[in-house]
Amino acid sequence: MVSRFKSIYLLYIFGAVWLIGMSIALFRPDPIIDQVFNELTIESEYELHRFSSVKYKFDQQGNLGEMYLCLSKYRGSSKRKPKSPNDVALGKFVEIKSKNYVFRLEISAGEAYKMEITELDEQEEVINSSNSYAVNCELALLNS
Repeated sequence: MVSRFKSIYLLYIFGAVWLIGMSIALFRPDPIIDQVFNELTIESEYELHRFSSVKYKFDQQGNLGEMYLCLSKYRGSSKRKPKSPNDVALGKFVEIKSKNYVFRLEISAGEAYKMEITELDEQEEVINSSNSYAVNCELALLNS
């Protein structure tokens, strides 16, 4: 009887510790998101990988334009709403580089619906990465 009580007690303790740990991980401040949107502007230049530029028929280089404003309205990742859920496929993304940041945007029907940002150093090594966020931004906003 005593060992069963100890097992249940340890299970509750483990559950509480796990719950506290997950809460801290989920609600921790993002290391770079504020920094990115304070440092970049509508006028910030971007560069698309040549393959993405050709595939989606956008200029390989230009200004972030209205895309900057749209991306800055990011939401928690649970709010993701792909434009066309049937068009969501693994590996369907665009990487937009601006200054020392890379925006990895997952896309559906010409619209970005998920955003992650990576910060790079001068040698293009990863310094930091953001959490994942929900956005709904038409790729046509680039250079607008």
